[in-house]
Amino acid sequence: MKFLIFSVFFSVHIPGTSQSFFRSNQNEKEIIKANKIVKEFVYNYTFHKEKIADSAIDISYTYNNNGDVIEQKFEKTKTTRETVTHNTFWYNTENKMIKQTSSTVTTKMFSIYEYDYDSLGNEITKYDYNEDTTRLTIERKLYNEKKQLIELWTKINADEPYKSRRYFYDEKGELSRINAYNPKGEHIYSYIYEMDETLKKKTLYLQNEDGKKVLEVCYYKGDLPIRIYKSIKSLVFFSSTTQNFDNFDQVTEYTYNPDKTIFEAITYLKSKKVKIQRHYYVKL
Repeated sequence: MKFLIFSVFFSVHIPGTSQSFFRSNQNEKEIIKANKIVKEFVYNYTFHKEKIADSAIDISYTYNNNGDVIEQKFEKTKTTRETVTHNTFWYNTENKMIKQTSSTVTTKMFSIYEYDYDSLGNEITKYDYNEDTTRLTIERKLYNEKKQLIELWTKINADEPYKSRRYFYDEKGELSRINAYNPKGEHIYSYIYEMDETLKKKTLYLQNEDGKKVLEVCYYKGDLPIRIYKSIKSLVFFSSTTQNFDNFDQVTEYTYNPDKTIFEAITYLKSKKVKIQRHYYVKL
C-alpha cells in the first residue's frame, strides 16, 4: 500500500527526552502490541547504477507482550562480521523502562542507563554511566501540573548541575519549542516545531545566532509519516554559518502494510535512489 503524496519527513531526537519529535524508521509501540509482533527484522538493500547491489540485515528487534522493545541489535556487517551494537531493555510492572544497557563492538564501549519515576509515572531522573562509573551523567526533569516536561537539569561527573533545556507548548499542549543552554546558563540554540493541520505537515526549525533555518519537514497521511525531506548538512553541528540547511538533498518515502506496520522505506540522495529498508515480522 503506497501513498502517492508529495510530502516530507525526517527524524530528529529531542535532547533530554527518550523519544523523537518526528518518528524515525521504527514502528510505534501500540502498533506492535496490536499486531502481537514478537520479532522484527530490517533489511538494507543498497543500489549501484539504479540496480540493487547488495542486501543485508541491518537491525533486529525483540518485543514483549506489551509492545516494548526488550532487545535491539544493529547486526553484523561485512567489516565487523558480528553484531555492531546490542541494546537490552528492562521494564517495571507499570511498563516503564527502568534500565538499558548498550554495548558497541567496534569501540568496545559499554553504557548503562537507569531511570527513576515519580508517583504519576513521569520520568524524573536518568543515569548514564559506564561499568566502573568513571563517567556519570545525571539528568533530572521537572514537570508542570499538566505533566508536561518543562525543564531538564544536567550534571556531568563532579561538575555542578545546570539547566540545559527548557520546553514550551502551544495552546493544544503540543511541544512547540526547546531552548538549549550551556553550563554558564547562556542560551545556545532553540528547536522550534510547527504543525500545519491543513497540509498535515510538521516542520522543525533551528534558531541560533545565525538566524532561523528549516532543518526537516514531515508530511503525514492520517497519523503515519509518508515522506521525509532532510538536509544531510543539518547533521553538521549548528555553530557553522556556511551550511545551507534549506537544501533538502535526502528524501525518505514510507509505505505501510494494511495493519499499519512499516513495509518499506526508500531513501533518495539528490533524487537518486540509494537505499531501501524493508521490514519483516514474526507474530504470535
